[in-house]
Amino acid sequence: EMNQSAEHTNKLELHASQAEVRYRQRLAHWSRLHRNLIEEHGAQSVDRARRYFEAEEALQAAAERIRNISQQISAAGQDAKAAAGVEVNDEMAAQGKPEHEVALACFSKALRSVEYWRAKAGEKRLDSILPSLRLLREHAKKLDTEQEHIVALSQRIRASKARYRSSMKELERISNTIHERRSSGSESEPEHEPVPAGSRQEV
Repeated sequence: EMNQSAEHTNKLELHASQAEVRYRQRLAHWSRLHRNLIEEHGAQSVDRARRYFEAEEALQAAAERIRNISQQISAAGQDAKAAAGVEVNDEMAAQGKPEHEVALACFSKALRSVEYWRAKAGEKRLDSILPSLRLLREHAKKLDTEQEHIVALSQRIRASKARYRSSMKELERISNTIHERRSSGSESEPEHEPVPAGSRQEV
């Protein structure tokens, strides 16, 4: 079991080392793409396009949230109608209204942000920069995934080393117990005195 644990730990450490190499390579690639983008379009233009890109993502998320809430309200109303055998009244429909209003407010805020940063960045700049920003975002997601993988491997390595140390302690305990038993047994054996020559009586 100890040999298997040690072998397992070695494999995990190898995988972790390979993952760290991949992470450094991806990070270097991301940095190079970002640097080239700034050199081509300027830091201010890239920053404005990035803000527009983030606002657009927030707008999509807000729209998705509104759809989900609307579906939940509709499903809850249909369930209430089926259970009670009556039409859905205003009180039932209003149960999800506060959350829906919050979602609409978030959507409106995100929409205003999208319009603001579109005007700031300019359509032509956005058309040139957005493809690169989307590519950078994909690389960033891969970096996050690799980082999570490294963290998970590190946790598994610590757990594997803990099991190995536990096995070592158990083996040491067993070895000490055996040694103590042997020592105790040898001390309890009676010593036989030698019989002097010629002391035996012949019959």
